[in-house]
Amino acid sequence: MEKLPAEVFLHIISFLQPTSRDIVSLQLVSRHFLTLARDNALWKSKCFEESYQERRRQRFMNMATNEPAYAPLVQAILDLDGSTGATRKPVVNEKARALANWDPAYPNEKMNYYDEYIHRHAPISVSWFETLKEGLGDEKADRIATGMGILFEDNMSAASKMVASLDDGSVGIYCLQNTAGRGRLLARSSPFALTGRDSQLDDEQNLARSKAQMTETGAVECASIDSGSQRGYFGVMNTIVEMDLTTLRPISTQRYPFNVTALSEAKESVPLTVGTNNTLHLYDPRQQVISARPDSTVRTELISGSSKTVLLNDRHSSFATLSEPGPLSILHLSEDGEYDGTGSIWVAGRFTSLLNYDRRFFPCIRGTMHSGSRISCLRSLPQPFLRRETGQIGNNTLSLFDIRNAKSCPGSTLITAGEYRGKGALELYGLPSNPENAASYQNRQTASRSKLMSVTPHGGSLAYSDGDGNIKWVERDGHSPIREWNLNEHPGMAVSSSQITPNVTTGNGREAWDNTAVPDDIVQLMLPTMPKSSLGHTRLGEDNLVIWTGDGKLGLLGFGKEKWDWSGLEEQALEFEEQSRRKVEREYVGIMGRALRRQADEMHFVRNLGLVYGITSVKLNKCFGNKHHMMLCDVCGYACRSNHGCDICESMPVRINMRMMAKLDSQIDVQEGWHYYIRTVQQDRKFLKMWPDLELNEETWEEDMNVHILARRVRYYDGEEAKEREALKKAAKIPRPAAAGQNRDRQLKLNNKGRVDKLQSFMSKISVKWETQRGGANVRRAPARGAVNLQPPLKAWLAEFAGV
Repeated sequence: MEKLPAEVFLHIISFLQPTSRDIVSLQLVSRHFLTLARDNALWKSKCFEESYQERRRQRFMNMATNEPAYAPLVQAILDLDGSTGATRKPVVNEKARALANWDPAYPNEKMNYYDEYIHRHAPISVSWFETLKEGLGDEKADRIATGMGILFEDNMSAASKMVASLDDGSVGIYCLQNTAGRGRLLARSSPFALTGRDSQLDDEQNLARSKAQMTETGAVECASIDSGSQRGYFGVMNTIVEMDLTTLRPISTQRYPFNVTALSEAKESVPLTVGTNNTLHLYDPRQQVISARPDSTVRTELISGSSKTVLLNDRHSSFATLSEPGPLSILHLSEDGEYDGTGSIWVAGRFTSLLNYDRRFFPCIRGTMHSGSRISCLRSLPQPFLRRETGQIGNNTLSLFDIRNAKSCPGSTLITAGEYRGKGALELYGLPSNPENAASYQNRQTASRSKLMSVTPHGGSLAYSDGDGNIKWVERDGHSPIREWNLNEHPGMAVSSSQITPNVTTGNGREAWDNTAVPDDIVQLMLPTMPKSSLGHTRLGEDNLVIWTGDGKLGLLGFGKEKWDWSGLEEQALEFEEQSRRKVEREYVGIMGRALRRQADEMHFVRNLGLVYGITSVKLNKCFGNKHHMMLCDVCGYACRSNHGCDICESMPVRINMRMMAKLDSQIDVQEGWHYYIRTVQQDRKFLKMWPDLELNEETWEEDMNVHILARRVRYYDGEEAKEREALKKAAKIPRPAAAGQNRDRQLKLNNKGRVDKLQSFMSKISVKWETQRGGANVRRAPARGAVNLQPPLKAWLAEFAGV
């Protein structure tokens, strides 16, 4: 096989189906087979054959072949598209044109279609980053993220670390590289590094103050990371904090008159654009001389004057005033592909237009682009937007020549995600070098039934999230669906059934998404780990998405097996302790159950001999309902459903709370029952005379209770032994007739000799049993609360009756 030409070999394996894993298994044979089985053209055809456009085209083409009645209708639709039967090209050319119309790659883009096929069809898994828990005892609380950014490698080809701001004012750095510590927290700054510590408040008050400041504005894009200079910029209320990521210490701060709502991408060569509620500012770190955060205890109050006056008096007065408040996303878009300071600034938010500024003439506005939607996220593609004109039956009308010319033209594409009249809106705007070739597309029908939260390019597709917790992938045309995954269906674990095929057909023949998930948590921000597809990459499976949920959790959305799981380490430890405790309880319940069954069997055996008239049989009552307990008496071993005492042990006015054998409700309180028992005994003369030294001691109540239980056990054993001996003596009496002679008496004694010997042997066994049980009353130490203290002699007795 290795001597075959590559073309022949690829033609042979093209008949294999990826779903049967035959092609994947073929890669394990040799390096030669591995290279050929990952051929880019082979997997490109596989992606195309299973795409939404090709399936739709094949469905319409097969309609005329399989159903002759539809042939005139299909021909009429073709005539409407201007494609007559005489001028139509062969089927092979039609497929080539459909492939060219679908192909997401551009001439200057290096796309790995094997990785692209994995993105489209492999199971989705989410690996959550390590969650910090801080606090005392059971009052530990999770540290939630309030912003995040990606720290890339030197060549900007792949993500190496993830930087997140936490609600306690600290900054954490997580590992993203494929190492053993992937997903773990590498470093963390001191608490209150972003918010400052108030010396007049204690730690708890400072923490509450920090949480309020970090979460008050609700800004999503409030963290920006400069990978070149290893610095991070974080927006906290109306302040920008610049932090050195190598030392995790603040470098400088800059205050603004309004709360910060959005930050642009940080680059070392261009200033950072800061958006507040009503203004836009350029923040250049090279001009900042403030080296430390002012003391938070020093407060100022604006007595008179407007906000505009404060802005005009600022030494950094280069700002742009917004006619409508609420910028949510800022995008830096270079015109020549390089960040040389001459690029455009695009601003979007709660207003219905996209604002464009030229950095060289800031704050003068350059132009606007009306959208009509309220945009929450703004991203871009470094390629021009190619609008795929589709015909009435889904066959693409662009020729190969037109597609080649359109993709070779320079330009870029703006991608927006937002809300239009209560529904999700995904919009694409082309920014070509020639304004006459500008094109746009607005998907406001099939994007989502709820607001779109975030959007990002991901490989050869676009990924966006909505308010229902869904993450959807579509083609670069903004319409053709690829797959869908919901965060709330399988949170925190790998998902094998995440791929959902659109199965709802609208009235115009288009397929819509079937959104049936109940919104619980949402993905409010997504960032790709491989942002530049034009660079290409050789590491398979590293093109993933870093997600930030509405509950403040951070995770890595990947494909295939789960990368790691550090989020539940403490929960797993607590669960292991709980399982160990339950295992001990089950073993104890098993031993006591076997002991009770053995005792019942012995009593049944003795009852058959007619010798147990004075012995009380032990019953095992069943528990019904969720508000009852199945418990075991510490004195006699009787099982009942009451938590106030044993029904057959002693005639006490109120019984001591018993240890639980199988708990169905956790509302039992041993200490409260013991106090109630003492108060009741002290109010009754009979029982006060029986236990005169019984007093309530809050410090040693548990030890006193165990001593009293053992004392009751001794008293019970003595009383029951006397009852058994008396019953056996009565059963051993030999009947004597009143007028019997000496010979008859001698004959009666001979006849009853065997019965007397048997009764005497039973009496000796009872003496041994009660002596053994009485030995368990020796008090050595008080057991822990909620545990049963079984002394060694009593343990041996239980083991004997349980057959252990």
